[in-house]
Amino acid sequence: MTATSPSVRATRWAGLLTGLGLAVAAFVAWQIPASGQALGADITIVAAPAGEVTVSPLAPTLAARGLRRGQTDRGEMKLTNITGSPLAIRFRALPSSDALDSSAVLTISDRGRVLVSAPLTALRKWSRSRLRLPVQASRRLLLSVGLGLDDGDGDIDSASHDETAGQVVDVSLELDATAVR
Repeated sequence: MTATSPSVRATRWAGLLTGLGLAVAAFVAWQIPASGQALGADITIVAAPAGEVTVSPLAPTLAARGLRRGQTDRGEMKLTNITGSPLAIRFRALPSSDALDSSAVLTISDRGRVLVSAPLTALRKWSRSRLRLPVQASRRLLLSVGLGLDDGDGDIDSASHDETAGQVVDVSLELDATAVR
């Protein structure tokens, strides 16, 4: 049996304590600082074009991060008719979850004319309004998604904030193109 000298034991203890100190320091340094604000909702919209229409940008069309009540984020997409016929295009939004169905509103507009503006729950069905896209034409559409519809009396419904905080929803924006004369 070999005995270790007191200086070797002290060195080992010093190494152990130094290692633990470095681990604690790294843990503290790598923590994400609190902002003091509640998490917002993340909504990503990706256009899923019909075969008759191309869409750019491909993905994501709109990525809204950290949305809180009363906030809106905007994006745009360019549609191009690649057929030899004029098209009528309808829209449908299929969210990955129903967490924000009633509180998130998607608006699609063309040159100042609103084509669609409704909560995600209403957009699970094809839109009634249609965008007419002439042969080989392109159109740049503006998209916006927002949270914070008021509850009818002008006040933002703060009670439902907890339902949207930290929610992450991916929305597939489907396009249906029909040839028209």
